[in-house]
Amino acid sequence: MATDLSIYYRGGWGPNDGATTNGSTGLVIWDSPDLVHWSEPRLVDVASKIPGAGMAWAPEAN
Repeated sequence: MATDLSIYYRGGWGPNDGATTNGSTGLVIWDSPDLVHWSEPRLVDVASKIPGAGMAWAPEAN
């Protein structure tokens, strides 16, 4: 999993900056059956329905 977020191009950090108020609400996900062969990345919306959500961060995954 990866965060689909560019801080610089979204206006930087801070409560009134673009990244915290207008960031990506999706995560990039790849799948692998064996950790050698990987799928193409796909963007999964995980937070757009949350009121006031500015960005989503990739969690730790096992």
